[in-house]
Amino acid sequence: MELKILKKELLGAVEIAENFISTERACMEHLKYVHIRTDGNNRIEIFTSDSETCAKVRINGHVEEEGKVAIPCKMFKTAIKQAPDTEILIKAYDYKIKITAKNYTSEIPLNEYNPGFKEDSVEALKFKIKRVELKEALEKVEFSASCDPENFAVNCVRLETEESILTTVGTDTYRLAMCETEITEPQGQLSASIPLKAVKGLIKALKSKIQGVEETVLVMTDISGKINFRLGSVNIRTEPVKLSFPDYKTIIKGLKNDKKVLLNTKVFHVSLRKGLTVAKYNKEAKNGGILDFRGGRLTIKAKDGFAVEYRDTIDTVQTGEDLKISLNLRFLADYLYKSKDSLTVMEMSNERNAVLVRGETDSKWIYLLMPLALRE
Repeated sequence: MELKILKKELLGAVEIAENFISTERACMEHLKYVHIRTDGNNRIEIFTSDSETCAKVRINGHVEEEGKVAIPCKMFKTAIKQAPDTEILIKAYDYKIKITAKNYTSEIPLNEYNPGFKEDSVEALKFKIKRVELKEALEKVEFSASCDPENFAVNCVRLETEESILTTVGTDTYRLAMCETEITEPQGQLSASIPLKAVKGLIKALKSKIQGVEETVLVMTDISGKINFRLGSVNIRTEPVKLSFPDYKTIIKGLKNDKKVLLNTKVFHVSLRKGLTVAKYNKEAKNGGILDFRGGRLTIKAKDGFAVEYRDTIDTVQTGEDLKISLNLRFLADYLYKSKDSLTVMEMSNERNAVLVRGETDSKWIYLLMPLALRE
């Protein structure tokens, strides 16, 4: 194989593909490689897979000689980044790949080509959605999904469609985020839990500026049940999580909040972040703080478990009785960091039941928090 390609395009493609290599130490070696092949008409295809999710990125270059190679992903990316910002020559010979540019040469050992990406000729369109809208729908919920890869049922993001609405949900059982987004050309219903690792990689692909990434995403299913996200030059296919996802609809319908507080998002966020600098050292209730809503004022209190205490009071617009409740300040700050609404609404019932948080003008994105044990 011998080809010429712009560094910017090749690096952009590898930075998408690298999100889908295996990070397990005990995995099969080919799952740590980036697989490259030429596909005629000066097209170059890059594949990676972690056995559950696989990615194919197609870019254009000048192919001098057809071929296919497998290269350790991290070594390949490092070599590309160190090359000057010009056209790169890549040539395979004697079980090595040589990367050449102006005043630059690097050699990497080759491995057996085994991409793990098999095209399925039978696919069904489920819906179409704008790239930026899918990115936002995923970003608004993925941060609340469980980061524990062993907690399979919630180490994922739930995707459900009903008529022209896509609902995305993420939860770690202590908090839950849900977002509703309009879709086009819905074809039946989709109910699937996408592994969190695949979602994070998909978000990066949706942000990419490499050539060929289209503004409309096609979400497909194949005959084996895999979910396929087609972004033009990028194709990501993943195996859905088979375990049952928590019944979030019943949880949300069961809320009976009779207290409502309106807060300035920026002021609230700043106060929470200051409280976190203290609360993060509390071993008994890490990141925990007390929110005391009283007479149109909110007092935020946090302790480090030793001698330091944080206290701040901000103005609110309060409806309903006063309430003192303990919440994870980090979880609250995570939501406020992503919120673009100038005003934040908190709806509560008592110190034991879930708190609903949303933007004043955005009822399509809601966030639930379970309270902590109230400690003074």
